[in-house]
Amino acid sequence: MTISADFWRQLSAKLQPEQLLRDPANCLSYSYDNGRHQAQPSGVVLAETVEQVQHTLRCCHDYQVPVTARGRGTGTPGGATPVPGGLILSLERLTNIRDFNPANRSLRIEAGVLNQTVQDLAATKNLFWPPDPSSAAYCTIGGNIATNGGGPRAVKYGTTRDNVLAIRAVTGTGALIETGFTTAKASCGFDLGRLLIGSEGTLAIIVEATLKLSPLQPSIATLQVWFDSENQAAHLVAELLQSPVIPCAVEFMDSACLDLLRRHRSLAIPTHANALLMIEIDGLTETLPEAVALINALCRQGGSLSIDSALTTAARASLWLIRKTLSPTLRLAAAYKINEDVVVPINQLPALLKYLKNLATRYAFTMVNFGHLGSGNLHVNVLLNHLDATIQLRVNQYLAELFQGVLALGGCLSGEHGIGIDKQPYVAQAICAQTLTLMKAVKAQFDPRHILNPGKFFP
Repeated sequence: MTISADFWRQLSAKLQPEQLLRDPANCLSYSYDNGRHQAQPSGVVLAETVEQVQHTLRCCHDYQVPVTARGRGTGTPGGATPVPGGLILSLERLTNIRDFNPANRSLRIEAGVLNQTVQDLAATKNLFWPPDPSSAAYCTIGGNIATNGGGPRAVKYGTTRDNVLAIRAVTGTGALIETGFTTAKASCGFDLGRLLIGSEGTLAIIVEATLKLSPLQPSIATLQVWFDSENQAAHLVAELLQSPVIPCAVEFMDSACLDLLRRHRSLAIPTHANALLMIEIDGLTETLPEAVALINALCRQGGSLSIDSALTTAARASLWLIRKTLSPTLRLAAAYKINEDVVVPINQLPALLKYLKNLATRYAFTMVNFGHLGSGNLHVNVLLNHLDATIQLRVNQYLAELFQGVLALGGCLSGEHGIGIDKQPYVAQAICAQTLTLMKAVKAQFDPRHILNPGKFFP
């Protein structure tokens, strides 16, 4: 697309020269996220203030220039990739801590603050923010909010949508809006903040948020539970979540994960194990042993091969090493990785795993499945040594069947990564036509010229 010289003049009027990138070489690193999509933007705005975000969006609105907001680009479905020739609005420099209120268990920050920065600050007052994606050291809070990020702790503490009190955002016309309240309860009008969470930058650009923090529990126990079959592990998850002790994390690795790690890493993996659950329990020091004993008993009744447990920080880290090692190992195992995250009701997990096995057999794909089974969220990965047009066609057919199967089980296309570009073709199967029409009408109110992240989500 061609953007007029007048637009660039108006845009640069309230930016420092170093805040507007136009050289293609400088823009290249903003042309892709952590997925497989790429499109070169015409420019990148490195906003440093909310006023500069407003100014940028007013210019884009006036000249009808498509604009895509971006944090650190750690997402995978292509949600942060620009429209070819469009504008990237980077929020990575909005890093101010506005207000830390431990007594109210709240933290008001700008959108470019990293998840890990939030965790470190909250921990100084024995608090934490529950969403903990694997990219926590690099991803921004704005990105977490835009995709309704989760992580292992979602099983007990909920996703981003459950842990945000208030949001400030800029609409497609450049208007600054404020949603939500910093009180524990609120009943006053429409909850537009929850509407913005998970909207992937299609309604408004989030510039600031007030987060709801939770108290750190004094003790944590980690259990590494091995199984002979994936079916046993999946059935046990439902049992765990019906028990009086709700784990704060239930992570899963299938037989393909374990085989991969056996080939590429020197880790203590039992020879006959075909599935692994990593279970974490937090609570009071006095009551934690009783909680651990209950979970241990459920695991033994569920047919576990063996259970390793740890209470100290060092010992727990040693048990978690196998899970932490998996993602980098996937990058070593194949040239290409097709990564999708899906979610189903807890009671449908055994059926989902069986369905995935059948898919892998029929398509003769190497498939590796792991994820947050405690919230029904599974990361489905296809590993490929090469990817040409013929294989891409088979991948597309496989994805169509994958999502059809997930929806048939009462599931959702994404648990935490979002829709972006990858899952856009399947949205009409997941959301009825009348609801999609209403969603489009809502978008038109926030973004009348449809400049915000066009080409994403809507089929």
